Amino acid sequence: MENIEKQIEEIDKLIKKKYGKDYISDGIVDIDKYLKAEYKILWILKEPHDKGGYENWDIRNLLKDAKYENGLNPDMRATFSNIIYASYGILNGFKLWDDIDYISENHDIIDVLQEIAFININKLPGENTSNDSKIQEAFNKFKEIIEKQIEVFKPDIIIGGNTIYKYMSDFFKLKDLKIVKKIEYLEYYPTEERVLIDAWHPANMKKGLTKEKYCDGIINAAKDWAENYN
Repeated sequence: MENIEKQIEEIDKLIKKKYGKDYISDGIVDIDKYLKAEYKILWILKEPHDKGGYENWDIRNLLKDAKYENGLNPDMRATFSNIIYASYGILNGFKLWDDIDYISENHDIIDVLQEIAFININKLPGENTSNDSKIQEAFNKFKEIIEKQIEVFKPDIIIGGNTIYKYMSDFFKLKDLKIVKKIEYLEYYPTEERVLIDAWHPANMKKGLTKEKYCDGIINAAKDWAENYN
C-alpha cells in the first residue's frame, strides 16, 4: 500500500503541474478500502461541476464526507446517487435495485463511495452542461494523467458516464475489443483483465430511463463479466 500511496502522490503532483492553480483533484477515495474491495471500481466522468471556480479542491474529500444527517449531500444527489446504488450492488454480491435499501432509509449505503475511485477527464471547473470539444481537447492534452491513474489504480471495472466511447475509444482500443450491447443506454467490453462499461451519465435519466434500469444495467454487465470472462 505504501507503494501505491507514493504513486498517487506523484500523480497529484503531475496534475498540479499540468493544470495550474484551478485544478480539482480526484482519484481513489480511500486507498485501503479500495484495495480490499471485491472488485476495484473506477468511474470516469467528464468534468467537475463547479460554477464558482473554486481553486484546488479535492473530489476525494467530497466523497469521504458525502453522508449527511439526512442522507446524501444534496449537491451530490443528481450524479452520485446512481453511482452509489450501482457500485453498492456490484460490491455486495451483484445485488439489484429491488434488493438494495434506499439511501434515504439506510445512509450507510453512501459509504460505498469510499471503496471506489472516481476521476474526471477534465480536471478544471465546469458547469451543468459539458462542451464536447472542450472535453476532447482536455483528454488529448492531458491523457497521460488519465493513463497514469488507470495504470496505478488497476481497476477491474471501469464505468464511463458517456465518456469511454465518445472520448476514449482510441485510448482503450475499443475497435479491437468484443462489444456486448445489451440495452440502449449501455454497452460493455469484457476482457479477461477487466470490463469497460460505457453508460449514459448517471444524472441523465432521459427517454423514460429509470434509476432502477440504469443501475441494474450496470450491475448486470459487471456480473456477466465476473461470471463469464474474469
